[in-house]
Amino acid sequence: MKTARHRIGVFDMMLTIYCGDHDELVAAVESSRDFAPPDREDWLAFAAHSGYRIGLFFPRQLTHGIIAHEISHAVNYVLEHNGIVPTTSNDEMQALLHEELHDAVYFRLKQWKVAPR
Repeated sequence: MKTARHRIGVFDMMLTIYCGDHDELVAAVESSRDFAPPDREDWLAFAAHSGYRIGLFFPRQLTHGIIAHEISHAVNYVLEHNGIVPTTSNDEMQALLHEELHDAVYFRLKQWKVAPR
């Protein structure tokens, strides 16, 4: 299993990216002191959070949609945790944060040779 960390600068939060097969991801969640496993047994990928920590758990078989979906959960948590409610007139922070996390996740997935084409 692969793991990498990314500091979300302006918010002083930590993102950990996990990528592996289902059993490896389950083991990582179960051994984590920070994250609880998802409520459903049949999960494919998921985002978890605890205080200033966020985890993105990805299988090796990914689509761009799965990645975008989980990054959206992470972005929403960061904003909510910091008291920011985006609207159509102030959503630039949301867009910039999504861009930052997207770049960080894709950098690692490409490095690990599991990024979708």
